[in-house]
Amino acid sequence: MRIGLLFFLLFSFGLARAQSKSELHPCGTPPYKTPWLKRYQTQPQAFDQRRGELLYVPLTLHLFGYADGSGALRYDQLL
Repeated sequence: MRIGLLFFLLFSFGLARAQSKSELHPCGTPPYKTPWLKRYQTQPQAFDQRRGELLYVPLTLHLFGYADGSGALRYDQLL
């Protein structure tokens, strides 16, 4: 019983330490903003370039399924 309680307390302490906000970086990335992003966040109106023109955005789609071909969306359902 004591060993179980000791293990639980050590595990809880380790879990609380791992969840510290000062050390949390999603996906292991450091907190960094590019100079462009900083300028955009201070003056977003200066970057509004929508003048009725068509904007193309490159897109890569990955469909996952089973080896027998089941379990994935069909291409006609995707778009």
